[in-house]
Amino acid sequence: MDNFENDIGRVIRDSLSRNTPETGFNSVWEKYQKNKGHIGGIYMSKKVVSLVAALIIVLSFTAGAAFSQMRADKTDYSFVDDPGVIGRWLAVDFVQSIEDFSPDRGPSWEGKLYLNEYAFINGGRMLVSINEGNKNLVNSSETWTKGIIINQGEKTASAYVIEEIGGAQYMFCEWKSGDYTIRGMKPCYYVLKKVDSEDYSTYEPTRIEDNIDYPFEYNPQMPGVWESVDFVKTIEDFKPYEYAFPDRLYLNQLKISEDGAVAVNGNSAAIWSWTGELILDKANKTASKCIIKEIGDDTYMFYEWKTGDYTLMGMDPQYYVLKKQG
Repeated sequence: MDNFENDIGRVIRDSLSRNTPETGFNSVWEKYQKNKGHIGGIYMSKKVVSLVAALIIVLSFTAGAAFSQMRADKTDYSFVDDPGVIGRWLAVDFVQSIEDFSPDRGPSWEGKLYLNEYAFINGGRMLVSINEGNKNLVNSSETWTKGIIINQGEKTASAYVIEEIGGAQYMFCEWKSGDYTIRGMKPCYYVLKKVDSEDYSTYEPTRIEDNIDYPFEYNPQMPGVWESVDFVKTIEDFKPYEYAFPDRLYLNQLKISEDGAVAVNGNSAAIWSWTGELILDKANKTASKCIIKEIGDDTYMFYEWKTGDYTLMGMDPQYYVLKKQG
């Protein structure tokens, strides 16, 4: 398969593996536009993508009846303790079957692993970190009981087994993505190596807090009404009039006043203010940089969007793109 087919195919598969098989082409196109610089770098016109997408979707839906009805596991298990699972486990490989793993051969999976780490806590709670940012452990919606990791949202119950290999403990955990829930495929396995046996019941995720104690500094570029047109991973990803996210943007508008006040989506509050090239959020303790650029005849603001991905997980902030009105 060519690179561009791999790219759009991956977006379609990713969309289908989330929550529903009813994925519209517009949402696939938006995701492809957003990610094209990071999953192959091949650019296609929307017409070409639509043809490729149609072909892949038709082939996918004719491959089996799994698309018409998502698979749901039994998830109402009573808690059974498993002292051997308590502690942190670091992901080291991703394999098709348990027999495929050998620590002597090195990782079978050549790409970057999405899952970085699990921490199992007494009583069934879990922490998780993904392989982005500084890989902070955060509270997970998943729970565990002996031999099973339960995801109530996805309705999956993933079996895990622990084996001792070469003096180290390894966990083989079923990974039930859309390949399993939608397409009916047999799950592959994350391989995790035990790091410690500590109980993380009192663990508090590390939270990033920016300095927000700045005096007011007037910047003539900032005041005005700014309306959102896009959301991008990097400033370089933005292409005027080729918006990745033309709809469903949470932030619609910023109204920045001369005196340092900020209104978000028409709502003013003392928690928001600005100074220089920063918008300050006193509630979340974030200072978001606003980079203003003249592109063609228009003025755009690239506004760092610092959500929990930044404050809790340490990931680099992405950007709202806002166009100056008037």
